[in-house]
Amino acid sequence: MRWIVALVAVAGCFRPDEHRCALDDDCGLGTCVQATGYCAFVDDTCCVGSLRYGGGAGPLANACVFDEPCLDAAGPDAPPDVDAPPAVIDAPPPDAPPAGVAHLDPADAVVGAADLRVMTGTVTIDTSALTISGISGSGVTVVAAAQVPAGPELAVLRLDALGVASGATLKAIGTRPLVIVARTASIDGTLTASAVGSVPGAGGAAAAMGPGRGLSGATASDNDGGGGGAGHGAAGGRGGA
Repeated sequence: MRWIVALVAVAGCFRPDEHRCALDDDCGLGTCVQATGYCAFVDDTCCVGSLRYGGGAGPLANACVFDEPCLDAAGPDAPPDVDAPPAVIDAPPPDAPPAGVAHLDPADAVVGAADLRVMTGTVTIDTSALTISGISGSGVTVVAAAQVPAGPELAVLRLDALGVASGATLKAIGTRPLVIVARTASIDGTLTASAVGSVPGAGGAAAAMGPGRGLSGATASDNDGGGGGAGHGAAGGRGGA
């Protein structure tokens, strides 16, 4: 009986135009907002939730259910600016270190404190000896690091800034593949780690060596077949007569 008395007492406070709800069915095409007991209806001009109370919602009549202000509109209930460009949410600042470097453990993928600027001539990085020739006093070093998830050991050059001026060359040779981790890089000259003739590039294999190598050519009578290209690439050209 206490519950009945309480309900009657609350009902006695209703205004004549006030409508309370307990279920969505009490609101027709609307939604019953359980937190307030009033009906709300879809209204896209409400920026958050797209729900507006009906006229029978007492002191909340015709207000947006969620009254947080619209970020890009003139007022709390104004529609959003459809022509506004989308916000860039997770973009790193321009000077942020790399978020991740392929084939390197995060502990090894860190930038260095020194700069390497090749202004003239050729500077050579030897990934076998982990040395840099052709420049002095730069404080730049090359270190060995494990490859992730698996593979041959890598040579890692950690820099704050890398610069290769026009006409200058930064060249990589040796048995380890080279990875450069730098905050900024400006390459106006040449950066090369390619093979030259029978000499492989950094981390590469000699002719007819290494994983995925092509097959050797064959001799049949007076027709010689050409050797296959890299097994992971296209086939070699046909041999001539």
